[in-house]
Amino acid sequence: MSAVRGTVEPASVVGLLLASVTFAYDTASFLRQQPGGASRPVAALADDLARTVEKEWLSESRARGLRDHGVLPLSWMTERTADGPEGAAVTLRLSGRLDGDFDAAVQRMAESFDQLAGRRMVLVGEPGSGKTVLAILLTLGIVKSRPEGGPVPVLLSASSWDPIATPKLDEWVAQAVADTYYGFKREAIDALLAENLVIPVIDGLDEMRESGRRTAVQRTNESIRQGRGVVLTCRAAEYADLIAGGSPTLHQAPVVRVEPVAVEDVIRYLQDVPWPPEVSWDDVYAELRANPQSPVGQMMSTPLMVSLARSVYQRLGGRPADLLKQHVYESRYDVEDYVLDQVIEAAYAEAPAPDETGPRFYRPPDVAKATRWLTYLAVDLHLHGQRDLVWWQLAQRLLSPWVPPVVSVAAGMFLMALVSAGISVLDGDHRVGLVATIAISAGTGAGFSVLFLVVWFASGTPSPRRILVNRHGAFARCRDAFLTGLAAAR
Repeated sequence: MSAVRGTVEPASVVGLLLASVTFAYDTASFLRQQPGGASRPVAALADDLARTVEKEWLSESRARGLRDHGVLPLSWMTERTADGPEGAAVTLRLSGRLDGDFDAAVQRMAESFDQLAGRRMVLVGEPGSGKTVLAILLTLGIVKSRPEGGPVPVLLSASSWDPIATPKLDEWVAQAVADTYYGFKREAIDALLAENLVIPVIDGLDEMRESGRRTAVQRTNESIRQGRGVVLTCRAAEYADLIAGGSPTLHQAPVVRVEPVAVEDVIRYLQDVPWPPEVSWDDVYAELRANPQSPVGQMMSTPLMVSLARSVYQRLGGRPADLLKQHVYESRYDVEDYVLDQVIEAAYAEAPAPDETGPRFYRPPDVAKATRWLTYLAVDLHLHGQRDLVWWQLAQRLLSPWVPPVVSVAAGMFLMALVSAGISVLDGDHRVGLVATIAISAGTGAGFSVLFLVVWFASGTPSPRRILVNRHGAFARCRDAFLTGLAAAR
């Protein structure tokens, strides 16, 4: 009996290890597998992507408060008409208003977009005017009104596109969508692009480097095929400079401008806010009605600045009438800077006071420390010409360029000393001479230092990865893993 046990137990252990490895491999494959898979019908892939896009941007619209009835109204109107197939102007008036009826605004945006023969559009507006909000509305409108198996809009940030390094629009769209929705695998999105089932909504053309904007429009015109829809958003001044500089316009695409917020809309919005007792906007209301082009009137013409001013005075209190000091604030930018200087303090002032049900180890927010950190991040983005925070690269930027060579030399010297000590201990008969010991230990340390530097600079900074779970075929994979492990154990 003991002999039998002696032969069975090692095999069982090996089988158990093989089963564990197989199960781990199948689990990893299960987690890495993209949703759906490119082997499914293209129409089914489009419908799956549409459901994901709709869920994502509905959640984002709720987070931004776009579905609230008290939302600040947002209006848009055609600025320039589109060029027809033979150069003739196509007269279309695309206008609308978001004033709390979210679903109606989404539907109007989709209907306006469907009127365009080429399904192409350029959205322009002032900084903070709501271009991204309109891009979200348009994305949701298209995805809600699309037929089964129809084209799917995908909202992408233009700042991630380098049209010089990646000249083809489809190549960039495929990579960006794969990174966001398909776990970095491109089979499904490539299949959708091949069937013309993707409508890129490219937000923030102005966030690209100035030298790349004209190229981006050129590449977009070269890449879009007949019937392919595309939407660009850009600040009004940057787009005007782009066209004045000789850039081609987007083929068959009208330019839709986001309108400034009307004075009465601003007043009605602020009157509905529960203000602290000492906060009174009466003087500001009077100035807005009497002189809408004053510095404070221009500042309050964009949703971004209105919402920031609301946050500052709702959380910190104070006198909004201070915004009217003409001798201090000579332009809208002076007023904006005054408000922006208080945004961080206002954001942290919202932190709740500790109570019996709150965190046990509560610490009040440190506004000075937060200001210092956020300032550092802003300066870092400016120095590197970036609009998006690439947080996983911060560690490399914080290190001095002398860190790798110093660490490699120190590690090499430590290894050299360790090898020398090891030779001295193991070579009791002193067969290895002093020169040979030094040569071996020095060669080992130097080789390790060189290898360390090669690995350091060759590895770079990997991008973070996303884990996507797909239930399709999960039972079959787990069953196969179990049977393989069971067979190995037997």
